[in-house]
Amino acid sequence: GKDIVLDIDIQGAQAVKKKMPEAILIFLIPPSWNELQRRITSRSSDSPEEIKKRLEAAKKEILAAREFDYIVINDVLEDALKELVSIIQATKARANKRWPEIKRLLQA
Repeated sequence: GKDIVLDIDIQGAQAVKKKMPEAILIFLIPPSWNELQRRITSRSSDSPEEIKKRLEAAKKEILAAREFDYIVINDVLEDALKELVSIIQATKARANKRWPEIKRLLQA
């Protein structure tokens, strides 16, 4: 009954889904390409070549986002967090997740 949140790349997400098909995959994406560039360059002391490689890798990962169950646009942190929490809550309320509770209710 615990929720596990992992910060992993596409390959890691694919490995998790393979081992745990019921896992819900949520892809966090910046609001724009310019914002992604700004975030990568502002947090990094990497060379321009390394930054270019990171941006190319990011583009490939963004294209793979279609494999995920949800995509959250991470623009305003508080809003993105609320959306993540909403996804987790909605997943817990799915009928197949609640069915054991329904069965207990009917047995009472």
